[in-house]
Amino acid sequence: MSKYADLHMHTYISSDGQYTPQEIINIAKEKNLKIIAVADHNSTQSVTETIELGKEVGISVIPATELDCHYNGTHLHILGYGININYQPLKDYEQVLIKQDQDNSLKSIEAIEKTGIIVDRDKVYQLAKNDIVIAEMIAEVVLADPRNDDHPLLAEFREGKSRSDNPYVNFYWDLCAQGKVAHIPGANYITLEEVITMIKEAGGIAIFAHPGNNIKQNRELAIEIYNKGLSGFEVYSSYHDEETTEFYLHLARELDALITVGSDFHGKTKPAIQMGSIEFPDELIHLSSFLKALNSDITLPSEKIVVETIIKQPIENVWAVLTTPNLINEWNSASPDWEAINTHIQLHQGGRYTSRMQAKDGSEGFDFMATITKVNPPYQLEYKLDDNREVITLLESISENETIIIQSFDPESTYPLKLQKAGWQGILSHLKDVAEKITP
Repeated sequence: MSKYADLHMHTYISSDGQYTPQEIINIAKEKNLKIIAVADHNSTQSVTETIELGKEVGISVIPATELDCHYNGTHLHILGYGININYQPLKDYEQVLIKQDQDNSLKSIEAIEKTGIIVDRDKVYQLAKNDIVIAEMIAEVVLADPRNDDHPLLAEFREGKSRSDNPYVNFYWDLCAQGKVAHIPGANYITLEEVITMIKEAGGIAIFAHPGNNIKQNRELAIEIYNKGLSGFEVYSSYHDEETTEFYLHLARELDALITVGSDFHGKTKPAIQMGSIEFPDELIHLSSFLKALNSDITLPSEKIVVETIIKQPIENVWAVLTTPNLINEWNSASPDWEAINTHIQLHQGGRYTSRMQAKDGSEGFDFMATITKVNPPYQLEYKLDDNREVITLLESISENETIIIQSFDPESTYPLKLQKAGWQGILSHLKDVAEKITP
């Protein structure tokens, strides 16, 4: 589960959302989340209230929205983060879509009825918000109606069947989404390019929401969409299985794109999806990059310390300097009067990483000892010190000859956090100096 953040959830402002801003904050607090983003569909109405409520309990809320758009006939969802919620074109687009959804509500009911499913229209409209009927509302009514018990199109949404985990939203994807039997093509969404422009003009960044759900693992299309001006991918999503997650993780790394997490929490329309429930490996590193892209003043939790630097070398060269014993001896010290000697490193899970750290005059020193927990050349090195503190190092290419290296680590209890961060930053600066002078 994500330890700190969930960057994709909805309030009752979304037609398929259940909870008020207060309830959202209450749930986030129960989950011990520190950073959330409310991203209602084509709306920012709940953002201000959620931000203020979050402040009362120490939860940072990032202004966001999830915008519908299309690209060459494919329906997409794009998340806009760090936006000015009062940007008028965003408000105008919301009103356009509200009118369209109101006009299409009866058409949606009629399309379902044409499949032979019986719809109690009065009950559906009792669930409607702003006279807008969505597929999830229809699903709630028809699945509870005994007259539909034997309808074959509803069989897989029943308890214990393949689509019963989130029956209402699965009803939408299986019957009402683009290309399905009850799809209504009436929504006049703006283009991907227009959405990205709108988000950027509102001061935000654009992230592709649950891409695997919209375009599967279509590498060519994903790259094409990204190159229209996106900043990253929602790699860790409730819609992604392990294979899809790995596909978009590798693609994001290849494109030097931001990597985000989002449960897409709604409430009763997606009962199997819980806030903060998505695994988010290397969370602090990815969050650090995300917040930096937003120019956000949100600080990450103090349990971890994060340092970073940019090195003018290809990523493979930086990896070599990071992991070659004689080169580690050259850079692994926080100040010029200290040194590292007798470094040994076994680059595999369970391998040992050891070194002697000492003052050059021999007056003091200590043994650096750790066990490798994860190796993913040339992107990632993780190890656990013998005192059980964890260190994560992540490398990403900025360009052909430029690499950013980010480290997060657990602080120890003796020295002030500021001093510890300065020491690790000093070591990273020494690594940079060595790497930029040496071509391994």
